[in-house]
Amino acid sequence: MKKNRPLSPHLQVYRLPLAAVLSISHRISGAILSLSTAGIVILLALLMFEPFVYDQVLDCLKTPVGALVVVGFVLAFWYHFCAGLRHLIWDMGYGYDLPAVKTSNILIVLGTVVLTLGTLCRLYYV
Repeated sequence: MKKNRPLSPHLQVYRLPLAAVLSISHRISGAILSLSTAGIVILLALLMFEPFVYDQVLDCLKTPVGALVVVGFVLAFWYHFCAGLRHLIWDMGYGYDLPAVKTSNILIVLGTVVLTLGTLCRLYYV
């Protein structure tokens, strides 16, 4: 028998607070950085034995997909850095009140954008 009871709302119904989204993104950026660090180590090992790989890697990074990979790595790095600073401040026992959390949310997003754009401008235009 099926009763006419309300269904439990799905995850799409809820709107997560920005602090929760940033926390989840911090974990995802950490995973991205772990995988890309492993890739960089493998690349360095290949370069040690096959020097021509360097030219091939540079050619790949000049493609749109390669540029997207570089942008993604730089974005993940600076985001993880900025969110990690907030976690260090929290570990010291500061910044738990709601206005401080809202301010740190904005600072993380702005810091990530500014540092990423600064790094990419330095990489591609200077």
